[in-house]
Amino acid sequence: MTAFNQADDLIHNTLFPAANQLASINNDALTQSYQTHRSTGIVMAIVVAIAGLALVGVLVATQVFLSRRTRRTFNPFLIVATVLTLVLIGEIAGTLGAANEHLRGAKQDAYDSIYALTSARAVSYDANADESLWLLAQDDPRYETSFMTKTRQISDPWLTDAAVKSLPQYVDAHQLVPFSGYLANELNNITFLGEREAALNAATYWAKYLAIDGQIRGLDRSGDHAGTVALDIGTNEGQSNWAFDTYDQYVAQLIDINQQAFDGSIQAIFTDLGGTTGIGADTLLPIFSLLIVALVWFGLQPRIAEYR
Repeated sequence: MTAFNQADDLIHNTLFPAANQLASINNDALTQSYQTHRSTGIVMAIVVAIAGLALVGVLVATQVFLSRRTRRTFNPFLIVATVLTLVLIGEIAGTLGAANEHLRGAKQDAYDSIYALTSARAVSYDANADESLWLLAQDDPRYETSFMTKTRQISDPWLTDAAVKSLPQYVDAHQLVPFSGYLANELNNITFLGEREAALNAATYWAKYLAIDGQIRGLDRSGDHAGTVALDIGTNEGQSNWAFDTYDQYVAQLIDINQQAFDGSIQAIFTDLGGTTGIGADTLLPIFSLLIVALVWFGLQPRIAEYR
């Protein structure tokens, strides 16, 4: 126990705080980067739209001018240049808008859930260890206090069966659930197919796990230590590890759902900007710009030549 206490002190007072700080630093950096890139994407879309519409205005004004001065109603080259400009505006603005929306989905819909769920998984594993350590250390109050503190990071106040039954009405109405914690963060961010069911099931088995913890402590304090240990490490239905393992399976499923959505959104951004055939916004802009310049040149040359 002396060696174990030294190892436990190292984990909880050195390694865990450092790991949590590292996770927080990376999360803050990603959030800042997301906000910067999203703002840049919105500004770029607006600038493209304004510049494109200004060019359309110039082309239309040029055609009106030529129509009045040269009495030629239509200039095919300028008309095509105007149409291409409108197409270019729509394509670039649409591409930037789609990429921006996929970026929002990757961060807010997927990553925020992944961060909450991986944090919940780490904390709940640690809490589950504290539950067993409480028995191993013969009801040491430190482990009970630690367990209570960590489980409230998952759900505060503790989830009960009655509270779980009311959760669908909050989730389906897109209202904040009536508790806080990592599990609440996930339930407040349901987005993808299969996520609702997995999140509600995770909440259900977390509530069962907490209820069984109460049984464990009550049974041990009544003097049945052997029965308490059996209930704590048992994997049969109604036992602690059964509830915890089932909860953990649903959390892992939720992480997979959001990870796949995150990967899909990131890939969609590259597809938007690079095009499904490699011809994206970065390629269309110079090609269409040169084509528009050429059309304007060919459209104006005959009119200019008339005055030489």
